[in-house]
Amino acid sequence: VLIGGAGGYISINPKTISTSKHNHRVIFTELYLNENRVKVEKPENDGRVLLQKNMQLTDIIHLDYTDNHFSVEVSTMEYGELHKLQYVYRIDKKGKWLKLNENRIYFNKLAPGTYKLEVKVKEHTHNENNPISTLTIHIQPPLWLSVPAYVFYVISTIIVLLIFVKNTKRKHLKLLKQQKREFEIAQRQEMDEAKLRFYTNISHDLRTPLTLIISPLEKLLQENIVPPQIKNELE
Repeated sequence: VLIGGAGGYISINPKTISTSKHNHRVIFTELYLNENRVKVEKPENDGRVLLQKNMQLTDIIHLDYTDNHFSVEVSTMEYGELHKLQYVYRIDKKGKWLKLNENRIYFNKLAPGTYKLEVKVKEHTHNENNPISTLTIHIQPPLWLSVPAYVFYVISTIIVLLIFVKNTKRKHLKLLKQQKREFEIAQRQEMDEAKLRFYTNISHDLRTPLTLIISPLEKLLQENIVPPQIKNELE
């Protein structure tokens, strides 16, 4: 391509023209809580300080589970190319990239936990080599869902189980002692009944021969056949 001018002409070879590709890095610029901009080292209504330093220098933010509505503002600081840039973001690496119509990401009722917010620029030129900027968001759980609470729940469950096992064992031992007592009583009763049956049988066995002996003797005594001396001894 030749371009003429007053002082001559310029020769340009289109093949030698290279288009430069910029790697646009996203910067987290502002944090908003309930649509109010969070200021550095300024306490909130409840006394918490959410930002100890400028948002651009912050890698992690700590929020409470009651902070239901907050947002994060991003920028590349390249205002001359705003019309060419579009932001995309995702929560954690397995999430799907979502497009932003502006430069602020809104969060509503985020569950307690730790999240990795990743943001990058998606250009209309389809340059996919732009770096990913990451911000860690930690949502503090309520007291009853915190780690100390879970430790308390586990310890309480173990104590309840130990008490239950101990009571069950004590009841079992008590039942065994009662059964043993009843068995001993039943054995004693059975032995007493056996002794009574034995004495009854012996008495019956002895009574029969005595009856056989006494009856003839009484008859002899009545008939006066036995001499008086022997009769007196028999009586």
